[in-house]
Amino acid sequence: MSRRLLLLLLSFFTTSSLMAQVLGNPIYSETFENGLPAGWVNDGASPLARWEYRGPNTTPSNAVCSRGSCGAGTVPLASQTLANGFMIFDSNYWDDNDTQCGGLGTGQDPAPHNAWLTSASINLSGVSSVYLTYQHQLRSYNATVKILVSNNGGNTWNEITSLTQTGTINTPNVQWKTANISTWAANQSNVKIKFQFQGTYYHWSIDDIYLYIPSFNNLEITNAQYTNYNESNAPFTNLMYDIYPTFMSPTVLPNATITNLGTNAQNNVLLNTQVNNLTSGTNIYSQSSSATSVQSGQSINVSTSSISINASPADYEVTFQVSQTELDENPSNNVDTLDFSVHPYRLALDEGVTDNIYNVNSIYPNSTTSQIGTLFPIPFNTTKSIHSIEVAIGAGTLPGTVIQGFLYIPTMDSILATTETYTVNLADINQVGESKFITLPLTTPLPINAATLDYPSILLDTITNETMANPYNGIIAAMVRNQNVGQPLYVGRSGRAPEGTTFLHYPQENDLYFLLRIPMVRLKLFNTNTTSGCTDPLAMNYDPAAVHDDESCDYPGCTQEQYDNYDPTANWDNGSCGYEGCMDPIADNYNPIATIIVPCEYTGCT
Repeated sequence: MSRRLLLLLLSFFTTSSLMAQVLGNPIYSETFENGLPAGWVNDGASPLARWEYRGPNTTPSNAVCSRGSCGAGTVPLASQTLANGFMIFDSNYWDDNDTQCGGLGTGQDPAPHNAWLTSASINLSGVSSVYLTYQHQLRSYNATVKILVSNNGGNTWNEITSLTQTGTINTPNVQWKTANISTWAANQSNVKIKFQFQGTYYHWSIDDIYLYIPSFNNLEITNAQYTNYNESNAPFTNLMYDIYPTFMSPTVLPNATITNLGTNAQNNVLLNTQVNNLTSGTNIYSQSSSATSVQSGQSINVSTSSISINASPADYEVTFQVSQTELDENPSNNVDTLDFSVHPYRLALDEGVTDNIYNVNSIYPNSTTSQIGTLFPIPFNTTKSIHSIEVAIGAGTLPGTVIQGFLYIPTMDSILATTETYTVNLADINQVGESKFITLPLTTPLPINAATLDYPSILLDTITNETMANPYNGIIAAMVRNQNVGQPLYVGRSGRAPEGTTFLHYPQENDLYFLLRIPMVRLKLFNTNTTSGCTDPLAMNYDPAAVHDDESCDYPGCTQEQYDNYDPTANWDNGSCGYEGCMDPIADNYNPIATIIVPCEYTGCT
C-alpha cells in the first residue's frame, strides 16, 4: 500500500463537541487561521519561553502537541478549527526537551514560567451584555492559568476568577470554558483579553475564542444530510452523491444536528423535512420528527422516516427546518437546503460548479507524474460497466497538455483500466463558477461485477507493517493523470470532501495524500454490452458505432466571447477567433487588427 499522508492535515483529529458554547450572536472571534493575529502580543518574563503558533505549514505543525520530555503520547486539542492552527504554551518543552521525562530544570529555559498572550483592542461600545468562550486543553503539574480582561487598553487588568485554574490538572482532550465578562467589558471601546500561564509544567493550548451577545431562544441546524452517512464510523457507506445513476437511485433519510445556542431550554422541538421533485414540480415527501426538548448548549441528532427515490432521471431538493414552542431570535439558522440528481448514467460526488482550482503538481512540481481523483463506492452489478471518466480542468493548465484517466483499486497498487489520452483544448479550461467537463473514454469498459471489484480481504499496511481487514471492496479510485511531467495541471474542485474519499497521488514517489475538497472527477456507467460516445453526425468526434450518447460531442468554432466570430454553440476552440474588419484605412469599418476580412463600407453620396 502506498504511504498515506493527509494534505492540509488533521481531519482525523477533529471531533465535534456535543455542547455548543457560542450561545448567542458572535461579535468577535479568533481561530488563529493565519498565526498570531495582527495587534496581538506574545510576551513573557523570559525572552525565550513564549507561546507558539502551530499551523498546517509550521514546524512543528498542528499535528503536534507538547514537544517536552513528558509530551510523548499527547495529541493536539480537538478544537473546531484545529485544521487551521492553535496556540500553545509548552512549559515542559522550554524546561526540558530531551526524551527522558523527569529532568526538571535541565532545559533551555528552566521553569517556573510566566508568559501571556494578549489580544488586540476590541470595541464593544453599545454592547450591553457580553460573554467570552474559548476551547482549551490544559495539562498542569504546578501551574496557574488565568484569563484577564482590561477595558482601558491594558493599563489595568481584572482577573476572571471563574476561569482561573491552578495545581495538578489534566483536562479532557478539549474543553470549552465560558464566562460572563459584562461587568468589565460591556459598553467599553478598548477591551483586551489576556491568557496567562504561570508556573511549572506541562502545557496549555487554546483555540476558537469568541465574544458573543447571549441569546435566550436560538436553535441552529447543522450537518444536514439526505442519507444516513456517518463519516466517523462508516466513511464509504451511504455517501451523499450529488448525481446518482438510475441503477443507484438512493434511499433518502433526512437527518440533521439541532443545537440549542440559547440560554433557555427549548421545548417541543421538531425537525420538519420535505423532498421535492424539481423536474416534475411535485412534493413527494413531508415528515416531522418526534417532539423533544433541547437544553441550553445541547446538540442532538434527529432524523425523519426514509423514502426510496424513483429510478428515473430527475432533480431533487431536500429541505430542513427546525421549530419549537419558543420564538426563535435568529430564524435564519433554522433552515437548510440540499439537492441531488438522478441521471441516466452519471455518478458524481462533487457539487457541479467549480468553487476552487487546485494545482495537481503542488507537492512535486517538476520531478514526477502526478494524478488526482476520487473514490467511488459502487454496488456490484452484473449488467453495468464504467465506460468513461469525466474531469473539469482548471485555469492555469496550458492548452496542449496531455491527460489520461485511470481506474485503480483504492490502495493504488493495481490499475484496473485506462482511458484514451486527451489533449486539453482552450475551451476545456474552467474558471471559478464554471462547469465544463472533458470525457475520457476507457479503452475497454470496466464491469462493476464482483469478479472485478472483489479485492483481497487482507491488506498490508506498509506504515505499520501490519495486516488489516479490507474496507475497500466495491470501491473504485478514478484518477486523472498529467502526462506532461513538469507542466502545470490544475483541476476544478467543488464541495467539502468526506474524509478519506479524495486522492492526490504521485506514483513515482509512492506518495498518496487526502484532499479536503472534492476534485471534479466523475464516472459514466452504461450497460455492459453497449457502446457509448457522441452520436451526433455534426460533431467532430461523431462515433457511428455509439448507441448511447454520453454528452461528449465536440463542436468546433470560436469559443472566446471577446471576438467578433464567437460561436456560443461551440465547445472546442479551433483557433478561428478573430476580429472583423476592412483593410482599407479610409473605410468606415477599417480595422487594423482584423483577421476576418469583410467588405469595406464608405460614407458618401450615392
